[in-house]
Amino acid sequence: MRHDLLGYLAEDLDDACEHRAAAIQAASEAGHPLASAQVLVGIADLALRRDQYEQAARLLAASTTVRGLPDRSQPDMARIEQAARRRLGDKRFTEATHEGAQASWRELVAVTLAG
Repeated sequence: MRHDLLGYLAEDLDDACEHRAAAIQAASEAGHPLASAQVLVGIADLALRRDQYEQAARLLAASTTVRGLPDRSQPDMARIEQAARRRLGDKRFTEATHEGAQASWRELVAVTLAG
């Protein structure tokens, strides 16, 4: 979770990406779905910071799929959703979330972290 937090705090996107990669690796290795879902929201934040709005929406949906339900306790989820929805419009946002819910979260992460 330390790397997840450092990913939020990093101003440099390359540094944020490195922290996100470390966070998802640690969460995956631990086999803890709730931690993985939380880190996916952080990676969605990275996508948003890179102006990859569709990817951010996909990652939010993947996080919800991993967790089993939306995490309403995490304010970043709502913030990222609002920004992506505003940029994409309701129709494209909905399409992107359907794609994310059906995609492999590992593939979504790999694409996002690759830049």
